[in-house]
Amino acid sequence: MRGGPSVVLLAVCLAASLTLIGCGGAQQDNSSQSREPQQARQEGGGAEQDTGKRAPAELESLSGRVERVFSDKDTVIIRPENGRPVIVRYRPDVVKITLDGEEAGPDAIREGQGARVGYVKKTNKEDKEKNIAHTIELEPATGAEQGE
Repeated sequence: MRGGPSVVLLAVCLAASLTLIGCGGAQQDNSSQSREPQQARQEGGGAEQDTGKRAPAELESLSGRVERVFSDKDTVIIRPENGRPVIVRYRPDVVKITLDGEEAGPDAIREGQGARVGYVKKTNKEDKEKNIAHTIELEPATGAEQGE
């Protein structure tokens, strides 16, 4: 019988590959479905979900002097006493800013002020890390810093 063994071999290979694909596909779907609710619970079910590469961001702290203010870009540069300057972004409608313990707005941020910033590190789609401020505690500027 001509072509008989080839047809049988082809049928066996086809059946085996369909079985493997069927089992593997179903297994992947079930595992990803079981992971999604668990991941949402771990992240608090928020709208912004992590890609699963890292644990949810933890609040970090930074103390130093305000070196530059870019109010049009909602950004400040803080220079720690012994360290390199750190760029910190903030959302004016979200960040909690205090000046000498009293509530203030972003317009209270001045170069030369002492500042303590509570922030989180976030990674954007281009894998660039950004520091996003949650709190900015400002110290009143001294006479020399106010230009007196």
